[in-house]
Amino acid sequence: MAKLELNVVAGKAISESKRLKAELDRIKRSAKGAEDGLDDVGRSSDVASRRFKNFGLVAKAGFAAAAAGLVAFSAKGVSAYRDQNAALAEVSTLIEGTAEEIDALDAASRRFASAYGGSATSQVQAFYQAISAGVGDVSDATAFLDQANRLAVAGVTDITTSVDLLSSALNVYGSEGLTAAQASDQLFLAVKAGKTNISELGSSLGKVLPVAQSAGVGFDEVAASVAALTTGGLSTAEAVTSVRATLA
Repeated sequence: MAKLELNVVAGKAISESKRLKAELDRIKRSAKGAEDGLDDVGRSSDVASRRFKNFGLVAKAGFAAAAAGLVAFSAKGVSAYRDQNAALAEVSTLIEGTAEEIDALDAASRRFASAYGGSATSQVQAFYQAISAGVGDVSDATAFLDQANRLAVAGVTDITTSVDLLSSALNVYGSEGLTAAQASDQLFLAVKAGKTNISELGSSLGKVLPVAQSAGVGFDEVAASVAALTTGGLSTAEAVTSVRATLA
């Protein structure tokens, strides 16, 4: 009987020991889970911190770039304003230079720059070039430059070349009634019929115009003759030299 009771007590002790061990294991697992959770929170915090720091760096870089761009834009605007005024002052030496004339010239140069491209300063410089070439006053030069800009755009050249070519044509044939629009049309016909372009004509045609006019040959005939010779293989410069030699 005593042995049976001893076995029962021992069994209960073993069972209680297993229960306590199981409970202890459960507590350990819970503690491990809590520790892992804290690690995850720590890692998330680190990631968030790094992202916030990166965002701050990006924001600072963005603000710095915007500030630099604003400074560059302002500097460019100031430079353009200074260049425009300097160009206007140069033109004023060729005309009466009244406030009304300068305002009209400034407005026209900005209008041409907006319509045909380039800068207002380059348009003012074209005014200087045209007026100094004898085109006339601001009103005449404005009408002339409108046509010169059209020729420059359509002929894929710059305004300086266009003004030089048209002013040379008008200086030689203007007394015979040739207009800038007529000269432009005849130049385009030459480009279309020959193997030349406005830039090449601009650098060569002026060499033959005075001789041609003296010989009674019209501007349209000169342009057509040069174009015809270029189709035979001569360069524009060679064609102009050939026409000049023939007329001389």
